[in-house]
Amino acid sequence: MRRETFDEIFTYIGQVPPPQTPEEIEEHEQYLKEAQEDLDRQIQRIQAGIRLDGTRYENGEDGIWFDEEK
Repeated sequence: MRRETFDEIFTYIGQVPPPQTPEEIEEHEQYLKEAQEDLDRQIQRIQAGIRLDGTRYENGEDGIWFDEEK
């Protein structure tokens, strides 16, 4: 499988024009809010040691270490 470079993908997709109408601006802001919420959830799951399938990481598994509770 061939992996495209960032330049190839960016050239193919091109730049997206900034939102112009109030509806486009609102839609764009909602998209950014949802993307940030999703990123925050992923970070919280990683910090809690929970995989996407709901199982927990064991300490040191996948190179992730957690502070041991004392």
